[in-house]
Amino acid sequence: MDVPGGLYLKCPECGRETLHEVLKGRGSERGRVLKLSALVKCPTCGSVRNVELREEGDRPVAAVLSDEGVSSRTTVFLDPASTVELDDVLMVDGVPGLLTGIEVGTRRRPRARTPEITMLWFKRYDKVKVKISVNTGRRTASREIWAAPGEEFEIGDVVTAGDMKVLVHSINAGGRRIRRGAVRASEIRRIYGREVE
Repeated sequence: MDVPGGLYLKCPECGRETLHEVLKGRGSERGRVLKLSALVKCPTCGSVRNVELREEGDRPVAAVLSDEGVSSRTTVFLDPASTVELDDVLMVDGVPGLLTGIEVGTRRRPRARTPEITMLWFKRYDKVKVKISVNTGRRTASREIWAAPGEEFEIGDVVTAGDMKVLVHSINAGGRRIRRGAVRASEIRRIYGREVE
C-alpha cells in the first residue's frame, strides 16, 4: 500500500484541522482492512507525532443475479457505512443490476445498512424486455424487443419488432395509459400499436 504525502488531521496541540505533512510511514492491507502508521507534522504549530489509522475496506455481501430466468450466486462488495434500498442500480459481475430484494436475517426489507444484510437479489439491468401488442387488422400479435432501461418510446414512433413494423399509439406505464409523449423502457408494461408497412 502506498503511503500518502499528506493526511488531513486535527492537531491535538493547536486544535486546528489541517493537511499534515507525512514525514515517514508505512501501510499494510490485511484482508479488507487498511492500516497506516505514520509520523506527521502539523503545518500550523510544527508539532510532530505518530498516528495510526485503520479503515475497513468494502465488505463482501452474498448476492443472486437473475438474467432471463437463470439465477447465479455471486458476491458484491459494499462500503460498510452505506445503506442500500430497493430499485438501486449497482454493478454485479460487471453488469448493472437492479436491486429487487434485500434480506436481513430471514426477513425482506425495503432498505438496510451493509452490516445487517444477509443476501441481496438483483435483476440484470443493462437491457429490459419491452412487450408489444400489435393490431394487424384481423388479429392481435404479441412481440417483444430488448431496449436499454433509459431508452424512450414515444407515441407516434415506428419500431421494428421481429418481422413487423409497429406504429405506437398507446403505452401502459405501470397502470396508467399514455396517449401522448414518451416513456422510458424501464417503466413500460406494454406498448400498443398497429402494423404498418
